[in-house]
Amino acid sequence: MHWPKWTKGFETRLRILLLGVAVLASVALPYAIIRNSANETLSASEWVVHSAEVRETLFELGFNMSELESLVLLELVEVPPGDKRPRYEDIRPRIEPLLDRLADMTRDNADQQSRIGSLRVLLEGRLDTLDTALQQLRDRNFDAVARTLKQGADAFGSRETSWAIVAAETELFKERQARLAESMLFSRWTVAAALIAQLLLLGSVIFVSERQVLHRQAAEARARLAVERSRIIVQTMREPIAVLDTSLRVLMTNEAFGEFYRPPADVEGGARLDQHGEGAWDSPSLMQRLLDVGARGRELWDFELEQASADGIERDVLVNARRMELSEDADAAGERTILLTVSDITARKRYEQRISELNEDLEAKVEQVSEINRELESFSYSVSHDLRAPLRHIAGFAAKLGDRIGDDDERARHYLEVISDAARRMSSLIEDLLEYSRLGRSAMRLGPVDM
Repeated sequence: MHWPKWTKGFETRLRILLLGVAVLASVALPYAIIRNSANETLSASEWVVHSAEVRETLFELGFNMSELESLVLLELVEVPPGDKRPRYEDIRPRIEPLLDRLADMTRDNADQQSRIGSLRVLLEGRLDTLDTALQQLRDRNFDAVARTLKQGADAFGSRETSWAIVAAETELFKERQARLAESMLFSRWTVAAALIAQLLLLGSVIFVSERQVLHRQAAEARARLAVERSRIIVQTMREPIAVLDTSLRVLMTNEAFGEFYRPPADVEGGARLDQHGEGAWDSPSLMQRLLDVGARGRELWDFELEQASADGIERDVLVNARRMELSEDADAAGERTILLTVSDITARKRYEQRISELNEDLEAKVEQVSEINRELESFSYSVSHDLRAPLRHIAGFAAKLGDRIGDDDERARHYLEVISDAARRMSSLIEDLLEYSRLGRSAMRLGPVDM
């Protein structure tokens, strides 16, 4: 798996992505929580309303049953019907739909379904007794009416069942109200937490943004200072320096370059390098190598060139060039530049030429001295050989004369000893001279010296 290279651009994109994720989370997550809490609150409120509707329906059912019983009793005591008194036949059909509605509304509660089923049986029995009693009233059988009503009240009493249903719904109503209150409280806390989180995120974003702005301003100030220092350093250098693009157009130079190579005045924009210095850069091989530096990233070291500068002085220079390593974004945009430096080696070349001339003179002198030494050695050798023979003759004749004279003539003996000693000293001197002449041919040997 190839991971992307960690660069400044990649780091910026990653920060933007993480900031977007944080903003999305701070907006979407509270929205989802608040929406879920609102749905739970709505559901709890619907269940509260549902419990209230069940109780209301049950009370309405009880009220209608009481109305039916009251109408039968009014018929029994022969109270004349009024304009506003309802008719038994109008109220009787309401009971069954109310029971059906109760059964449908409590379908989620098995206990309530069982109680409502029992209530339905009791109310249907009670309705049958009321119908029978009403028919008996119309038949004027008052004794049977009383017995029927009493039997119906004893056999089909629904008060306990009704109150059990009401009590169960009241308990459910309280539970659902408590759940609704908890849901509303949780919703308020959720909204408050989301608001605090968003405020914290907003504060973090503002803090990070301000910090980045301060860091960027500090970095820009440091960069400006570094650029200014670099510019001052480059401008104060005595060697000509220029920055070129890949087509060898001059982008920037220091003062020394302008003094050495006057830029053309009739060229708008960046002039090519070979347009500077009035032909000082007319070297096809150098131009090709500089193009290779910009295109292929090669380096040019110590390219020696003879130039005639703008002041008419012939100079020997060394040209060095290499491609400047900029950021990857600049390389991707094709903004490659070449750093060109020129070193004036005219004085050094003159010194080298002078040293070469002196070396040649020195070699001639050495050769001359060597020749003299050889002649002196030859002379010394020949002289030493020429002097040895007479010395041997003198020493030999002195020895023979000494043998002939004997020990009688002391004065003659003394003269002969003086002659022999002088001959030996002269022989020793000749040997030393030969040894001295041979020193030039042998290597020097180091040895201890008693000081």
